[in-house]
Amino acid sequence: MAKIQPPGEGEAFQILSFDGGPTTLSYLRCLLEIEKKKPGFVEATDLFAGTSDGALAAMYLASRQEPITAKILEDTIAFIEHILL
Repeated sequence: MAKIQPPGEGEAFQILSFDGGPTTLSYLRCLLEIEKKKPGFVEATDLFAGTSDGALAAMYLASRQEPITAKILEDTIAFIEHILL
C-alpha cells in the first residue's frame, strides 16, 4: 500500500470524491469529458474517495497501476454500469 505524503507548505492536496447512487455515472461521464479536454486532470489526484457506488469507482480508479487516461475512465464507467445495470 502506498503511503500518502502530506503536501508541503503552499502545495495543494487533490481529493476526488464521488457520491453514491446513480449520480456516480454522471460524475464519471463529466470527468471523462474534462479528461479529454485536459489530459492529466484525473492523474493529478492524490486521493480518491466515495460512498456506496462512488466508493467502487474510487477504488477502481485508485487501483490502476498505469496513469489514469480517458481509456481508464471509460473502463471505470463500464465497470460501474455492469454493477448498477
